[in-house]
Amino acid sequence: MCLGGRVVLLNSVLSAIPIFYMSVMKMPVSVWKKIVRLQREFLWGGVKRSRSIPWVSWAVVCQPKREGGLGVRDLRQVNLALLAKWQWRYLIGEGGLWRDILIARYEECYPSPHLGGRPSRLRGVSSWWSNISLLGGDREASREYWFSNGVTKVIRDGLYTHFWHDPWCGPIILRVRFRRLFLLSLQVDGKVGDLGH
Repeated sequence: MCLGGRVVLLNSVLSAIPIFYMSVMKMPVSVWKKIVRLQREFLWGGVKRSRSIPWVSWAVVCQPKREGGLGVRDLRQVNLALLAKWQWRYLIGEGGLWRDILIARYEECYPSPHLGGRPSRLRGVSSWWSNISLLGGDREASREYWFSNGVTKVIRDGLYTHFWHDPWCGPIILRVRFRRLFLLSLQVDGKVGDLGH
């Protein structure tokens, strides 16, 4: 089988098989590395898995074709993008019943982790909600994860917007911008609607 055919099979089959899992759970690094190893062996060795020299690094293979790569999907980036869709649907209020259940069950996980905050109590939560909540945190920043940096919050009635932890007046949260005031505050978990009275 030619190299072009193997690239097509990589994107249409080997990258598509774990899509459901990746849209629900954060893929462990060990699983991701095993799948990438299978993809690499298939791309360079073919069906017979004969040992051959990889002439191009895997990072270049995963680049888009217009940038000189082969356009093979990076599964780690696909996983983060699919989980970010859940964050986005949660934030904008789209999704119906599942969002109402999450708010009723896990409202105490505020400040909003999706907007750069660090949830205070994640013990006893579902692994799915934990994966969604911690996505884009400090550990993810090294991977150039963009979600929490590109989102700001609209206040509306202020009952779901945390005064110190949500980016509601500019891109920098007030907890960071006014650190000394935050340390002196007695209402560190207060919402904008509650503090305005």
